[in-house]
Amino acid sequence: MYTDDDKKGGRPYVYPTIVILRCYVVRIWMRIPSNNCLHYYFTINGTYNKKIMRSCDLDTLPDKRTFDRRFKTLPVQNIIGNIGKKICIRKNCRLYHCIS
Repeated sequence: MYTDDDKKGGRPYVYPTIVILRCYVVRIWMRIPSNNCLHYYFTINGTYNKKIMRSCDLDTLPDKRTFDRRFKTLPVQNIIGNIGKKICIRKNCRLYHCIS
């Protein structure tokens, strides 16, 4: 599975990649059209919104620009490909399409 690159130069991440990936999944799952809307969704003081935020392991809300930068560098194709391969290996199925 994908892990954060510790040897990367620059400032270390405040939010782990798994937290950002969870936020990305929430954005897709809730059909939220943009990163700004996702940020706005997390700022609403509803109980359901706070539960979703806690399930993403967010104690504090990232800035809109953090979502923009981190979603841009998130290796979603690699993560989905690895998950698909693991599921097929466990269920002993054949891969007819190349996932890359």
